[in-house]
Amino acid sequence: MGLHRKSASPGPDEGLRRRLWWCLRAKDSLSASAHGRPRHVNPLDCTQPPLSLQDFPDPLDSKARISISYVAIIDILGDLCQLMARNGDATVDEKNEIAGRLLTYLDSLPPDQRLTTSDGSSMPYKFDIAQLHIHILATISIIYRSKSMFALTPANAASIAAANLSFRIFEAIELREHTTCLSSAFAWHMLLAASPHLACLRLSELSTNAGLALDSLETSLETLARMRPAAKANLRNVRAVRKAMTSATMPASGREVENMANGGHGGSYLTLAPTILTHYGNEAVKHYEELVQMLVPNQTTTATGIDNAVDQSTQSTSMQEQQDFLDNLGIGAADDQFNFDDLFGAGHSWMMRDWIDDLQPNMT
Repeated sequence: MGLHRKSASPGPDEGLRRRLWWCLRAKDSLSASAHGRPRHVNPLDCTQPPLSLQDFPDPLDSKARISISYVAIIDILGDLCQLMARNGDATVDEKNEIAGRLLTYLDSLPPDQRLTTSDGSSMPYKFDIAQLHIHILATISIIYRSKSMFALTPANAASIAAANLSFRIFEAIELREHTTCLSSAFAWHMLLAASPHLACLRLSELSTNAGLALDSLETSLETLARMRPAAKANLRNVRAVRKAMTSATMPASGREVENMANGGHGGSYLTLAPTILTHYGNEAVKHYEELVQMLVPNQTTTATGIDNAVDQSTQSTSMQEQQDFLDNLGIGAADDQFNFDDLFGAGHSWMMRDWIDDLQPNMT
């Protein structure tokens, strides 16, 4: 239909054409992100300009402004997930670029679309705004996510903080009986919010709060599962990993030394983390700072030796822990290959496969 191209001779329906196109592009981007596949749409082939208020019948309608914010954040989230799905992770430069775009987006967000006021107090609950911020927080969580559920570093603090904010939004949605009104994509968002909390189960300082968050997210998944089959599958997966994590023999700590040369605390996207979180109030920043302190390795390591330095008590899981975890997932011997997609579904392989790469180095 040529919706992806700007008309050479725009007609009276050009605004409608542009709204249709950006709706389709957002749906494609979100679906590709959730299923870990390439987009059907190549942005380089598209010449339609960004959505604007002039494309709507009533430019003063608040729904029009929310729609513009929605397609903009889905575009950022989609670009990030394409990098993750193709390569298993994004480079430092790519994360810097995405974090910069996200901060620019948050700085330009209208006051009525924020969750906190300028003085840090909470804005009244609005269902549309709650959904918008789930996408924003998912982007933050993925940028700063841990590649292994068996090792958390201070670099992952923002991911945990964002997941904590997400679960609270889902809790607010559940309390107002709005969960069944969510689309299937939010089953994936609930899995995203659960992932950092599952990793936190291994740390005594974080395990209690992580358990409470997972209880709440499981309740939301149960409710959504009545309408969306994807939520039922994700609920089963969250419970399987949670049971395996809490049943396995765990070491006292899951902290790992951060490689500064490859995007540690000197990396720009990491220094942007507290600035990004300021958009969620002082409490969010305070929580982030507390997490950073909790995730600092117990053993002091100098910057000059950090490339090769290893805290032997925390970098690798013990063979007994590996075996316990895999046994509780029903996978089998730690040195056997297995089909990870059979367990979690091919759509989530980019997000969850690398969680146990340190257990299965030869996994296909």
